[in-house]
Amino acid sequence: MNHITRLTVDLAAAKAELRAMDEALQAFRIHLDLDKFRGNGVDGTPNTGIGIRDVFAWIDTIADAGREAGGAR
Repeated sequence: MNHITRLTVDLAAAKAELRAMDEALQAFRIHLDLDKFRGNGVDGTPNTGIGIRDVFAWIDTIADAGREAGGAR
């Protein structure tokens, strides 16, 4: 495979990786916009928190989406 062809393949893989990660980030944004993170709890305090484990799980999901789309370059 010549140099230009290889760069074209690499670019396509990088773009696919970026698109997949963007989609996963959008899903995370939608998740954060759920009603459970808005308003007040039964004790009157704001529902603005998200569990750390949930955040780490979303980070893994986003990274995995990129790796899968990019062919684990």
